[in-house]
Amino acid sequence: MVGLTLSCDKTKKDNGEGNGGGKEQEEEEKPVVSDDPTILFVHNGEDLASILENLPDEVREVRIGEGTFTGNFKMKEGVSVSGSWNRTFTETIQYDPLVSTDGITTILDGGGKGAVLTQVSAFETETVWKNISLRNGWVTTADTHGCVWLKAGGTLDGCEVSYNINVESGNCGGGVYSDMGSRVLRCWIHDNGGSRGGGIFTKGELAYSLIEKNIVEGTGRGGGISVFGANDREHRARIYNCIIRNNVGGEGGGIHVERYATVYNCLVTGNKANVNVSGIQTNGSYGCNIINCTVVGNEDVSSSAYASGICCSEHGVLINNLVYGNTSSGKQSVEATQIIVNNKYLFFFNNAFPEGLMFQKETPWKQERHDDASNVTIAESEMQDGFMPAQGSPLIDKGLEEVAVNGHEDGVVPSWTEIDIAGGQRHVRTIDIGCYEYQN
Repeated sequence: MVGLTLSCDKTKKDNGEGNGGGKEQEEEEKPVVSDDPTILFVHNGEDLASILENLPDEVREVRIGEGTFTGNFKMKEGVSVSGSWNRTFTETIQYDPLVSTDGITTILDGGGKGAVLTQVSAFETETVWKNISLRNGWVTTADTHGCVWLKAGGTLDGCEVSYNINVESGNCGGGVYSDMGSRVLRCWIHDNGGSRGGGIFTKGELAYSLIEKNIVEGTGRGGGISVFGANDREHRARIYNCIIRNNVGGEGGGIHVERYATVYNCLVTGNKANVNVSGIQTNGSYGCNIINCTVVGNEDVSSSAYASGICCSEHGVLINNLVYGNTSSGKQSVEATQIIVNNKYLFFFNNAFPEGLMFQKETPWKQERHDDASNVTIAESEMQDGFMPAQGSPLIDKGLEEVAVNGHEDGVVPSWTEIDIAGGQRHVRTIDIGCYEYQN
């Protein structure tokens, strides 16, 4: 067991009972909806869990209006579920937590009794749940991963996952467990806790999401994200265009990665590690690639002070990353080790770490090493808000699109997205170092 300090948010919105409106008001507010038998409409006050358990075979879409629905909910293959619909069920939101975390009006509340949402088996048909807040799960049983458990074919899009706790030490994912073949897009995952992957444990795809204020206590891995990729390149886990901030973990305060995975175009900031590596840690990560990430302002508070920014212990490629301003056990950034390389088969290209040190336990392959970017210095006037390049920054147009790695096909900047972390064009000219692209 792991003793977490998070508490469940038990607040609920008014369910419409006792408002004195009477039957006349109830009829007056009842929306006019389609009689299409493939679409089911769920109103505030209805038993959503029971409705989902007993869906007619012809239903392919469930639309949920504003309100709080308590229970433990299950996904059904091929039935899309969406929330935050207006009174007439004709409009819903386009949720993007990297722009605003407001807007979700449909809450699914686990009531502190087990998982909130479960996908019982893998799906052949992609099934999407979107525009819903999933909160207050509390898991204490073994082999129940995540308070939101996705398997192959399951997708969360535009959801909030918050105030969930998975306290069983052998379980993965405090908020979300995302298996291989599942997707988590445009989600706000915050204030969750677990023993591995406080916010999310993923083997699949995680993109355009905000992961913040999650906790893994003790020596657990991945305060924000724990990534466990595949055994081969083809099925690697993919994390891109995400902000990972203000999380706390044992090993890997922001992100902990194992096996084949790519972390691309992410901002990792304000995270803390109680044991090792406050930013990004890779361990057992054959083929872990970290590309165009900005890792800044993280803090290793342990006495070991192993590395404050990035530590790479296995095979992989580091390209175009900006790593600076991270601290270790009270040391300032100019004294703290920003990057540690523990394996000579790590390919290290064009990474800027202007305010700190690099420690090479095993020297990367020098004949293919290109790290001139490490010589840059960054003045305050050359950065905006501490992260974005400003006019004159030495990071502008200095990124590499591809590196020559003999016998290693992963030395290429991914083509998964054409936008930077702020939504700007990624290829204005030559790409920049870090997750932000100078737009002028």
